[in-house]
Amino acid sequence: MKVKNKVIVFSAVVSALLWGVLAANGFEQALSLTAALTLLIAILWVTEALPIPVTSLIPFVAFPMAGVIDYKEAASALGSHVILLLMGAFMLSKALEKSGVHRRIAVYMLRLCG
Repeated sequence: MKVKNKVIVFSAVVSALLWGVLAANGFEQALSLTAALTLLIAILWVTEALPIPVTSLIPFVAFPMAGVIDYKEAASALGSHVILLLMGAFMLSKALEKSGVHRRIAVYMLRLCG
């Protein structure tokens, strides 16, 4: 078994244990599931067992499926103006980097400033 697969299994087991411990101690179901899913996502994010873009989409699927929030609330986080601004800026910077324009701008700035 690959290390990444072991990390995925480990994170799922640890999250399930956390959910079980919290549920056994009388915490609400929504709180227990939220804590367990957050731990699962954090472990996957830090270890990069799954690609980060895949890991970042887990909350939008897992929280509504667990009944913590509805799909509309989960999707509303993606529609924030700040998120859209950052996504646009990152896409533009990646396009500039891929096309080589960033080097041209740097050379032009060096020529201009000396």
